[in-house]
Amino acid sequence: MAGRSDRALMASLTNGDREALAELFERHYDHLLHYGIRINAHQSHAEECVQELFIYLFESAHRIGDVKQVRAYLFKSLRRRVLQKIYAEGKHEERRRHLLDRVDMTFDLQDIAAIPDSGERMRSILLKELNKLPWRQREAVYLRYYNRLSTKEIAEIMGVANQTVLNTLYQALKNLRKRDAIKQLAANAWPLLLFALIG
Repeated sequence: MAGRSDRALMASLTNGDREALAELFERHYDHLLHYGIRINAHQSHAEECVQELFIYLFESAHRIGDVKQVRAYLFKSLRRRVLQKIYAEGKHEERRRHLLDRVDMTFDLQDIAAIPDSGERMRSILLKELNKLPWRQREAVYLRYYNRLSTKEIAEIMGVANQTVLNTLYQALKNLRKRDAIKQLAANAWPLLLFALIG
């Protein structure tokens, strides 16, 4: 069963296949949890939302039907659950409406630690500059780089057109290129940054 695709595992859930659920959980839990934490910043809430998502998958697989892009479906479903939880805890109506419209995530050093041949100073500068990007650009960059999702998958998760994702990623790179701190990095820093964001 280890070789089964995500789509095949999802199909098996309609027959009550607990092993398929366990394999999907093991395969995607870490990335989903990290994404949930990035959205919410409360690990316990993110863990709860991920667990609720997989319970829902198992109990409602017969209603969900055929899912072609399973990763995108999982991320999109988790995104909605986390934002609904934040919404439910909103202090007043204006804040609640605001929270449902955006994912105000931030990067940390763990997110950019995998950039090859980058020193601590470079990572620190990149982290600071990435977190200055508008929220939609930050989310698109996070999904593309950290989770290696396709632009089509990101479009489904964020509820926008594929071209919008491409434009958003392009604008993020354009914004970063304008930053004085980025310009002052060593000559090899910009290719590394490009690799990190769109490689």
